[in-house]
Parts: sequence; C-alpha cells; structure tokens
Amino acid sequence: MKYRVIIKSIAPCSCENEGEAEVYFPDFDLTILCYFIGSIDWFKSCFPLNELKNAALRYWHADWQLTNKQTKSISKSVVGTYDGFELDEDNEKLFKINSFLPILSDNELGDYQLDVPVGSWVESTGQFVIEEVEC
Repeated sequence: MKYRVIIKSIAPCSCENEGEAEVYFPDFDLTILCYFIGSIDWFKSCFPLNELKNAALRYWHADWQLTNKQTKSISKSVVGTYDGFELDEDNEKLFKINSFLPILSDNELGDYQLDVPVGSWVESTGQFVIEEVEC
C-alpha cells in the first residue's frame, strides 16, 4: 500500500545493503520502525530525512492467527481485523489487515495460509518493510 511518509532516522543493519528507518506517517500520526533493502546512501537519496515522500509499505508476517485481543496494535505484534486478500503481480495472496493503518501483509517470513472469516480479529509477528514509490 502507498502512504505519505517522513523519515526521521536511518540506521544500517549488519550488512551494507539493508537497514532500518524510523518512519512517521503523518496521515495516521504514527511512527513505525521499518526495514529496507538497499544501501544507506541509496535510501537517503530516495528518502531524505524529514522530507515528505510517498512510499510503499508491506508487512512481512510470520503467521496470522485468530486472537481474543480486540484492540488494534502495531508494537511487538500487529493486531487488527482481517479484511480479505488481494493477489499481487505473481498471483500470491496479500492479506489486508485493518489496524492503526491499513496493512498489506505477505508471507516472506512464514506460512501464507489464513482461513478465517472477514472481520475476524487476527494477530501476527513480523516486520514492516518500506519501499520507494518515487526515487
């Protein structure tokens, strides 16, 4: 999904071609730590600090499961309601989760099966990943 974002800080990870960014979503008044793939220099050229940009965000989930929690969360895990799925360009399912912000989630980190009714409260651990839309 595409969002308006402001990058607050950038930190490299263990190798030179990935890192983490503190990303502010002004439309939701929300800040999330997001993983990115690419060099720090490349990322800074796409997302200069403190500038409003457009970005794509996905949530790489480990697994989604039904939960008794009925309060949205995006701290250690994401909690929200399941809103169905859409197919990506490779015909793989991207789960639509309604949490503090609408999320598209794919199975980069685990199982992709989610057989629950639309509107069910679900929870997953995983990682937010930010990608450029304009660079």
